[in-house]
Amino acid sequence: MHYRGGPSTMKGFANYPAGVAETVEAELADRIAPALRAGIYRWNIMVDPGIGFAKTATQSYQTLRNTRSLARIASPLPEGVAGMPAGGLGMLVGVSRKSFLGKVLHDDGPSSPARVWGTAAAVTASVEQGANVVRVHDVAEMLPVVSIADAIYRHTHELDR
Repeated sequence: MHYRGGPSTMKGFANYPAGVAETVEAELADRIAPALRAGIYRWNIMVDPGIGFAKTATQSYQTLRNTRSLARIASPLPEGVAGMPAGGLGMLVGVSRKSFLGKVLHDDGPSSPARVWGTAAAVTASVEQGANVVRVHDVAEMLPVVSIADAIYRHTHELDR
């Protein structure tokens, strides 16, 4: 997972002069490469862009919008091989009820009903951007969201049988 600092210091590390998406990609590549060299199989690695970790709300939206670019960090497998968009690595995106959603929704915090709808939109974007796994609080509510997003973006359902 991409992060900088710890829980109490990460806000101070939200500086990305080269651009947030480019820096997240480079920093994750720097963490993945030694793992692969050490013999960890790529199917045991999940790429997580760390939405909300050492990122402002704007940077979190930029990261979510550019998550697909993480596919480049794990070449040589081309995008889409066996459903693994990140060059053979799984991709996990955690957007559930996060504060960056509240900045747009102007809601009353993570328990707000609006945050569930915001999570649904962000989960859909995560699937479109190549996430294989989404971390959510409201599993039952997000299951149909993921099913429809899969049908739209990945053609995973045989609909006309």
